[in-house]
Amino acid sequence: MDQEISECPITLWLKKCREASDLSNVSKKTASTPTLSKTKSIGIKKRPKKWQGGASHKTPIGGDQFIPVRSTTNYEVAHYKVTREQEADKSTSPAQKEYRRLLSECLFGGEINKMKILSFKNKAPGRPVGFADSLINMYSKAPASTKSSTRYIPKNPDRILDPPDIVDDYYLNLIDWSPNNILAVALNTSVYLWNAGTGAIEKLLSLEGSDFVCSLSWIQEGDCLAVGTSMGVIQLWDCSERRRLRIMGGHSASVTSLSWNSYILSSGSASGRIIHHDVRQRDHRVAVLSSHTQEVCGLKWSPDGRYLASGGNDNMLYIWPVVAGQAFSQPQPLHSLRTDFLTTPAIILSQVAELTGHKKWVLQLALCPDGSTVLSAGADETLRLWKCFVLDPAKKKKEIRDSKAAPSMFKGIR
Repeated sequence: MDQEISECPITLWLKKCREASDLSNVSKKTASTPTLSKTKSIGIKKRPKKWQGGASHKTPIGGDQFIPVRSTTNYEVAHYKVTREQEADKSTSPAQKEYRRLLSECLFGGEINKMKILSFKNKAPGRPVGFADSLINMYSKAPASTKSSTRYIPKNPDRILDPPDIVDDYYLNLIDWSPNNILAVALNTSVYLWNAGTGAIEKLLSLEGSDFVCSLSWIQEGDCLAVGTSMGVIQLWDCSERRRLRIMGGHSASVTSLSWNSYILSSGSASGRIIHHDVRQRDHRVAVLSSHTQEVCGLKWSPDGRYLASGGNDNMLYIWPVVAGQAFSQPQPLHSLRTDFLTTPAIILSQVAELTGHKKWVLQLALCPDGSTVLSAGADETLRLWKCFVLDPAKKKKEIRDSKAAPSMFKGIR
């Protein structure tokens, strides 16, 4: 019992004493003693090294999978998701769900139901200023549809007209196509009428002095054409008889946009004011809208006559509701949108074709009454007519051939 047990593992204090000793028989005794690697199999584990403080051992600045990053965590969204009660979506309609999704993307940059409370990694660094990637256009385009398009759009214009002296200002509205297939074109101080059916061209009017035409608009039914001038005057013309019906004032600046709603003519000016005119009455001014602070560039009534849309050079878009029982709008807008901050897409559009030919920028577009032809007015003094909504000639010939080849039930009856 007093003898040394040589078959058991050595203790840690004995090992340290033997390593510190300079005796010559240390190597022989350690050879007959089990090594530390053999003791691993009987349950003795290697002790971890004690952490030593130093500059080389630091927590990563960007955080790891256990430590959230403050700079990328949205605390408002996190507080909302933690404190809100679970809502039942069974009674929510699909339209309400889509509205909430678009509102969440606009306010928080994503769908709030899919956003995390804590962020455990930094956002990817943005591209440096001036960086240009040659592949960004390739990979940013939406994948092409596998289905063949049923639209046939010719690449060349069907006809080209030459309007000399057209005013190079895309804030003006210088062309309009009537329901009777008559195109009105303003060329500086004059207005010309082009019959798209016969090709005949007639001159309607010519202003005097330094006054010039700024806007045109046909009434929905009839041959009455409204003409807005740079002097703030509106002229009404009966184009079937080529005579002027009346002159209406009210604007202190040029009349840049016009739109009809039954017997009400709405006019917008460079001063930002919109006036509703009742053309049946002698005192024609029935309402004035003053929300725009700069030039009113666009004015359009909805097809059902319930809403008026106005766009101005102040980057504001207003929607005006109609007065109950009347054809003019209320003085207060129903909706107002700032167009330079409008980033949430309501409708996703895909490009079908690209039509080229103008040497300068396009000033305005107009659609023919049957909806088959689009007219573009360019600053290069050309009017180009594009057959954008016609049947493919090859398909049209096939339909005619199939109709001729089909057997007739009346064949043989005399």
